[in-house]
Amino acid sequence: RAGEALREAQAQVVSERAATEQLHKVSTQLIQVKEAEALHEKILDAAMAIMRSDFASMQLFYPERGELRLLAYRGFNPAAAVFWEWVRPASGSTCGVALATKQRSIVADIELSDFMAGSEDLETYRHTGIRAVQSTPLISRAGHLLGMISTHWRQVHQPSDHDLRLLDVLARQAADLIERTETEQVAQRLSAIVDSSYDAIVSKDLNGIITSWNNGAESLFGYRAEEVIGKPIMILIPADHPNEEPNILDRIRRGERIEPYETVRRRKDGSPVEILLTVSPIRNAYGRVVGASKIAHDISERKRSEE
Repeated sequence: RAGEALREAQAQVVSERAATEQLHKVSTQLIQVKEAEALHEKILDAAMAIMRSDFASMQLFYPERGELRLLAYRGFNPAAAVFWEWVRPASGSTCGVALATKQRSIVADIELSDFMAGSEDLETYRHTGIRAVQSTPLISRAGHLLGMISTHWRQVHQPSDHDLRLLDVLARQAADLIERTETEQVAQRLSAIVDSSYDAIVSKDLNGIITSWNNGAESLFGYRAEEVIGKPIMILIPADHPNEEPNILDRIRRGERIEPYETVRRRKDGSPVEILLTVSPIRNAYGRVVGASKIAHDISERKRSEE
């Protein structure tokens, strides 16, 4: 009996080591994934490998609806995918319970679950061939719900503590990577908007040094980005407006926004251009002002029409 117990313990150690190595390998792959859809697929594959499950699903949380939307799945039939496309907190599923509580929900046998009894979710689990399921929330480091990872088994199954610990590591990494990917996508969309704007959109640091320069700024002022980034914003200020920029920077350092006002700037060729200028502070993740963003709208045509 002692020998048999030793062999079982050794087999368990080997299994756990293999699972840990799998997680490390997957972690390395996840960091290299850039596209959101490919990231979701990698996370699903990793969850199934760690939990040794027959099915898996991943959902994204939509705060405006308070619901989870199905992003990717393994093993679901078309009817199940349609049924679980959106999940509410009142759903008779583990992901519904996890959504409501922000805590992991495990059902080792759906036939013995009280909250599933008589629900449409229970019937869908049966028709899909699912007998056991767990759902783990993906939580940001700020404590916000981002989504859900669920794994499912065809047979009655109680996940081991070791498997759940590995899944928690994956969930932490998945939450960080999802947040990073979403942030990058938002930044890319904003960058596309800035680049396509007809207005000049320029950022500068608190010393008045230009740090970004969009296509609208190039058209309005005549400078290419490589000619001005790293140089003082004063190259655009006419000689008869010497105090305007220092006053703006003083207000920006105090966190104030400069409401739109009419002023004059100087183009690369030395000619003046009349603009409507708005300046807003740029803050870092900790709320500290680190620079300013200015939007300059050309009003020369309007001023000529008025004259």
